[in-house]
Amino acid sequence: MGLDATIKKHKKPISLIGSIVIILAMYGLFSYEADAYDTVDLSNYVPGGGGGGGGGGPSGDEENTYEDSTSGTLNEQESAMYNFSSGGWDAMATFILTWEDEPDNGVPTYENEGDTFILEVIGPGSHRDSGEATNEHDQEGRIELTFDIGEETIESEWNVTVTLDDAGEQSAFGQGTGVVFIDDSNSYTLEVIIEYYLD
Repeated sequence: MGLDATIKKHKKPISLIGSIVIILAMYGLFSYEADAYDTVDLSNYVPGGGGGGGGGGPSGDEENTYEDSTSGTLNEQESAMYNFSSGGWDAMATFILTWEDEPDNGVPTYENEGDTFILEVIGPGSHRDSGEATNEHDQEGRIELTFDIGEETIESEWNVTVTLDDAGEQSAFGQGTGVVFIDDSNSYTLEVIIEYYLD
C-alpha cells in the first residue's frame, strides 16, 4: 500500500486524535489559571476599604448632626414643653438652656435678684435628667444636660420642659428692706444638638 493510500485510510482517525489532544491541552491551561485565582484569600476583604477608621452607628452610616434652637418668655411658675427628633438613631444628645436677667432698675441702691429656671429632659428608654440653676447678678444663667447613648440603638424622641421657677425681684442692695418693683417673667433660649445615624 502506498503512502497516499495510507494517509487517506487514516485521515479521519488522525483528525479526531488531534482534536482530542487540543481539547485536553486547553482544559489543562484553563484549570491552571482557575487554580491560580482560587488561591486568592478574600476572607478579610472590605468593599471600598482604604485607610483605617471605625465603623459608623447601628447601620454603619456616617454620623450626622441635628441642631435646633427656640426662644420664649415665661411668667413665674409657668412651663413650656417641646418635642425634638433627629429622625434617626441617636448617639448623643445635648440640651442647653440659657437666660439673662433684666438690668438693675437704675437706682444705685437696688439690685435685681437672679432668676431660677428648671430644665427637664425625658428621652427614649431610661434616658432622663433635670437641672436647676439661678443666675448670678449681671451674669448669664445656664443649664446643660448631655446624654451619651453609647452603643445603644434608640429611636430619636425627646420631650423637654422649661420652667421659670422664680423670677427674682429688684431688692434694696445692702439695706434689706423694700422692693422697688416685682419681676414676674423672663426670657430664655433653648438649644438642642443631637448626633445621630440614619437607617
